[in-house]
Amino acid sequence: MIGSFTRSYGPFGVQRALKGISSAGLKYVGLMGFFPPTITGPQLAEISSLLKECNLKPIAVWGTSKGYDEEGTKEFRRIVDNSATLGINRVLIAGPWPYLEDIKVKKPTSRWMQEVEEFFRWVESILPYLEERDIKLALKPHAGITATAKECLETMERIGSEKVRIWYDPGNVVYYEGVRPEDVPDDLKVIVDYVDGMCLKDIVGGRGGELRVPGQGTIDFKELFAVLKEAGFRGPSLIEYGAPPGASAEDIDLALRKSSQYLRETLRKL
Repeated sequence: MIGSFTRSYGPFGVQRALKGISSAGLKYVGLMGFFPPTITGPQLAEISSLLKECNLKPIAVWGTSKGYDEEGTKEFRRIVDNSATLGINRVLIAGPWPYLEDIKVKKPTSRWMQEVEEFFRWVESILPYLEERDIKLALKPHAGITATAKECLETMERIGSEKVRIWYDPGNVVYYEGVRPEDVPDDLKVIVDYVDGMCLKDIVGGRGGELRVPGQGTIDFKELFAVLKEAGFRGPSLIEYGAPPGASAEDIDLALRKSSQYLRETLRKL
């Protein structure tokens, strides 16, 4: 199930994003950047109509909120409700952010430990709501408690719920943690039993390198897909990064088209 998130089309609006993804020959989409907690009923209806018009199946949404307090929880519940309205059963989040400055200066240990504990208490509090709506919470590798497979595994074991899974992101594992691109398939093996989906980004360089669409960097996606196939994975894999900042909508269309072709050819070789 190869598809794309809408993230790269941020400046161009959701209608252009969905049309661009559809024009690349993709059938699955994740809403990232066009799905705030404040979205209205008419806006949801418009997105639903556009999805049908573009023949796209929505798979996941990006579930930002104001935090782990009461107001943040209310916002997250609205995202869950709105996801259910569109027939989407996965809400992605990144977990607490461990840095004070870029990816160079980490938060003081006591502050970081407090934020981690707040996050786990928050997850525990929203699990019943996820159960009611039959929606999964998907944690995305993004430093901190989801930095690499080791931290993801520890997080999964602590939460202990089938309603919380991992959406593995090979580009982020390299970008934030400095894992060598050639070692990413090994990292994935450690957590593969908890993986429900993939955020597909490529990269040139190591930690802090240049993110690119799959097929334009140094990550071996054939090996990644081989790990998933061996584990019996049948979930979605969505391209997250379509083109660099400043790219035109047409540039993004072309990048997605080339990347999706590369991914399909890679899968056929397995």
